[in-house]
Amino acid sequence: MRRWTEEEIEKLKEMYAILPNEEIGRTLARSFKGVTSMAKRLGLKKGPERLRTMGRENAAKRGLGKPHSNPDHPWSESRSK
Repeated sequence: MRRWTEEEIEKLKEMYAILPNEEIGRTLARSFKGVTSMAKRLGLKKGPERLRTMGRENAAKRGLGKPHSNPDHPWSESRSK
């Protein structure tokens, strides 16, 4: 495991609040775990807009927020009013 350079740490600080960890990892040639571990060690936090985006991305992955396919379900788009 190679040590983080000062330049990498500065880039991480610039990017962490606004970019996905996967993208940061690709940019810095670091693993997802490496990015999250260093961010935690530095006390970095995701910014409010990034947190909102992450919430929407996670909900979409789980299928939340999509219309129900059951026409009798109260939230279904196909249910007659």
